[in-house]
Amino acid sequence: MKKLLPFLVVLAGLALILAGGGVLYFNQLVSSPGVVPLPPAVASLPLTAVSEGRQALNEFERLHRQAFPLVGGAVGVYGVNQEAKIWVAESPLGLLARKMVIDMEAKIAQGNSPFTPSGEFEDGGRVVYQLDGMGQRHFYFQADKLIIWLAADLSIAQQAIQEILEFYP
Repeated sequence: MKKLLPFLVVLAGLALILAGGGVLYFNQLVSSPGVVPLPPAVASLPLTAVSEGRQALNEFERLHRQAFPLVGGAVGVYGVNQEAKIWVAESPLGLLARKMVIDMEAKIAQGNSPFTPSGEFEDGGRVVYQLDGMGQRHFYFQADKLIIWLAADLSIAQQAIQEILEFYP
């Protein structure tokens, strides 16, 4: 037992150092969010406006009235009349991204949002949720550590989601 105690103390010290380093790294990622790539066009519509990094995350927080532990983001507007818009948020872990998508689905299902669920489908093993609201069709899904939300005019919605699913496999 006497020989085991120093080993356990060293092991506990290493665990504390690693945990502290992990917290510092996570804080650095969250405080300096990165840029997430956006497709240059959606449904033949050019990218006309972009916000990235901290600016994009500020928009997410404004829309949801809360902060999220995100490490990157981008918002893209497509077409001169904003026929499509995409929000892409990057979480530090795929499991956290999955939890955020599940939480969104549960919150929307409560009925206190401008969106009405209109179905879901599977694409490559992931669930894509479909909503209607605000004169557009909306889709959201997880792609690894990314949470993607697409809003598109009804006339281009199916083409737009297919292109987005290909861009974010």
